[in-house]
Amino acid sequence: MLILYQVRDLEAELDLEQRRARDAAAENKKLQKQLADLRTQADDDHRMVAELSDEVSTLQMKIVTLKRQLDENVRLLPTLTSFYLATVAHSKQAGCMSMPSSFGFHFFNLFSMLKTGLAASSKSP
Repeated sequence: MLILYQVRDLEAELDLEQRRARDAAAENKKLQKQLADLRTQADDDHRMVAELSDEVSTLQMKIVTLKRQLDENVRLLPTLTSFYLATVAHSKQAGCMSMPSSFGFHFFNLFSMLKTGLAASSKSP
């Protein structure tokens, strides 16, 4: 009878160990899937960082170009203003407006854009 109890105890212990092994295998499978998902997400994140870095570089180059254009426009502004005022004065002295009527509007529109751009560039770092 003692052997019968030992066999039953061993069978119960075996069942318990088999259940633990199945549970461990299921947990292992679950963790492997999580690991694969995290690796995929990390790869996607690395690609996104590379794309965003390229975009930042492109935008920085555009900013440099726009600042250079703004500086050139601001440098030319006094010359253009003098030219416009001299043209208007000459036209008034001649008693006629030989330039198109929209010329003044376009000039002052340009002047306003340049002033706005100058104010915006002085606020940016």
